[in-house]
Amino acid sequence: MSTQTGRPPLHEDYWDVCKVSVLVLTQQFAAQSFVMRHTGLSYDRTRRVLDLMEGWGIVGPADGTIARDVLRSRDELGAVLDELHEDWERSTAWIRAAAAEGARPVGEGPR
Repeated sequence: MSTQTGRPPLHEDYWDVCKVSVLVLTQQFAAQSFVMRHTGLSYDRTRRVLDLMEGWGIVGPADGTIARDVLRSRDELGAVLDELHEDWERSTAWIRAAAAEGARPVGEGPR
């Protein structure tokens, strides 16, 4: 959990969570098979993204084969994307700071 927001951190899942949030909120439908079909994500990836979205209060919990409840309205899409982006910015700030100080990727030799 992110200590600042109480929500699960997004890190590498940010883009997939944003993409699925747009789909789910515009269609107001959150079945795993629907998301897989429309995004091309794998079963495991889709489940992870929907679980993250549950932690963010965007969709309800999984209940077997029944579609998850969509907890946010279509009109809230902009606000949801803003919240996701703010958390991603906060959680990746250290990467940008290290790059600004001249840090190099792991495995890259001396200059």
